[in-house]
Amino acid sequence: MNPMSHRTPPHRRLLSTMIVLGLLGLLGAPAVHAQERESLESLRQTTLALIDALVKGGVLTRAQADALLKQAQEKAAAATA
Repeated sequence: MNPMSHRTPPHRRLLSTMIVLGLLGLLGAPAVHAQERESLESLRQTTLALIDALVKGGVLTRAQADALLKQAQEKAAAATA
């Protein structure tokens, strides 16, 4: 078996990182100003739209997208615990 076959594709790592950063920002939102919260919400919506576009474009399945979101939420929760 090729050891490279188990590596996460770069676009999935980037997407996962973006989701985690977006969720971490939202979890810390009560401590930031309204304008920063709006910016974080915009980032979150952009990230979700990107995920949906990747699903619609056939790059990710809905199951893969859902798994990425779940993983990001778990990482964000662990980082703020």
